[in-house]
Amino acid sequence: MALPFMLMMGCAVLGQYSSCSASLVIAQREPSFVLPSHRNPSSGLAVISFWRATWMPSPSQKIAWLHQAVAELRTWPGHLRVVLVANQHTPVDGVDEQVIRPVPQCEVGGYYTLCMPWEAIRVLKQMGGQEAYTHYAYLEGDIAIPATTFNMWWEHNEGLYARGYLLVTHRRHFNAQKQEFITDCSGNPTGPCGEPLWDKGQSSETCPTNRSIFWVRPFNSYNANFLMNHAQFQEYLASEQSEYLTSGSREGPPWGKQENAAGGLRWASKYGKNKILTLTSLPVYHLSGLGQEVQRATRFDEQVERCVSGCNCSVLK
Repeated sequence: MALPFMLMMGCAVLGQYSSCSASLVIAQREPSFVLPSHRNPSSGLAVISFWRATWMPSPSQKIAWLHQAVAELRTWPGHLRVVLVANQHTPVDGVDEQVIRPVPQCEVGGYYTLCMPWEAIRVLKQMGGQEAYTHYAYLEGDIAIPATTFNMWWEHNEGLYARGYLLVTHRRHFNAQKQEFITDCSGNPTGPCGEPLWDKGQSSETCPTNRSIFWVRPFNSYNANFLMNHAQFQEYLASEQSEYLTSGSREGPPWGKQENAAGGLRWASKYGKNKILTLTSLPVYHLSGLGQEVQRATRFDEQVERCVSGCNCSVLK
C-alpha cells in the first residue's frame, strides 16, 4: 500500500502563546467550551512532536516525512486543528499553529532532546483543556496516519472503550523493496506478534466462522502515537499517565522518555497490556523506515487464520 503524498495549503501568523515560556505559537485561537457532537468526528486536535537538527543525517528527508505526516492528517474527515511543537520554526503546509520549544524539558530543569514529545503532550493538554473536540491525536513527526485508519478506529473505539478496552494503531514500515513490515514485532519470523481474540458476543458457536469479528492483543503496543475521543481525553487529563514523572508501564520492560509520551492511557491502572487491542486495518506508517524486516504486514491475518482453522481461538471477555 503506497501512501499518497499531498500537500495542503495553510497560513501562519506569528503570535505569543502566553503560557509557553520561551515559546512562540502561530495563529492563537479563542477557547470555546461548547461540547461537540460525538456522532461524527466533527472537530479534532492533533499535536505533532518534531525535533529539527541540521547535524542529523538527511535533515531535509526528515522534514519531507513531516510534510507527508501532516498531509495524511489533512485527509481525515471533519475539521482538524494541527499543531506542530518543535525546537525551531519549520514551514510546513497544512500546519495551523507552531509552538517553539528550543530547550525541551521532561521536567523543570531536565533538558534533553528526547523530551520534545513531553513538550507536545503539555501543549495537547493545554489546548485540549481550553476547547472541546470530538477527537485528539498525538504523534511523532515521522508517523503517517491514513484516513482509512482513523475512520476504522473511530468506528470501533467507542464501543470497545465502553467495555473497558483501548483500541490502538500499530506501526508499519517499508523496506527498500517496498515490502511492508510490522515495525514493533521482532524475533522469529514464524513467531506471533500478538494474540488473536474472538469477539464471540452472544454467539452459541464453539468455533468461529466469521473472520471479521477478531481483534488482536499486540505483544508490543508501542506505535509512536495515540488517538482518543472526548471521554478518553478527559480521563487522560486526570490520569497520572499524562505527566512525565508518573507515566510509564508497570508491566514488562520500561519504555524510554520519548516512548512514554505515546503511551496515552495504556498503562493507567484500569488498563494495561491485557486491555489493549488493535486490528490489521489499523496501521500507521513509520516513514523513516526504521525497524526489523522480520514480520510481514500480513502477520496478524495469518495468526487469525491459524486460530480459526484450528478452532483454538481465545475469546474476548
